[in-house]
Amino acid sequence: LRPETLFGTKFESYLNEHPDVFVYSRSDDEVKVGVISNMKNYPVEVELPFEMDKILLQNYDKRYNSNKLLLEPYETIVGKIK
Repeated sequence: LRPETLFGTKFESYLNEHPDVFVYSRSDDEVKVGVISNMKNYPVEVELPFEMDKILLQNYDKRYNSNKLLLEPYETIVGKIK
């Protein structure tokens, strides 16, 4: 994963109407990375609009097997999108 993928590439926002989460992707010609953040101090359930291939970074030690997530307070996940 190149730094350019996260900082100098195409940005796409998702779930803009959801009041509790910030979900977006960054991509270049080779890789697409998704970021999911619970912005609240309580758990939030969210269904992702994309499928994660591999989690690259997260601030809770949890495993996810589907696009439906229960995010802990202030949990953020960064992952490669299929």
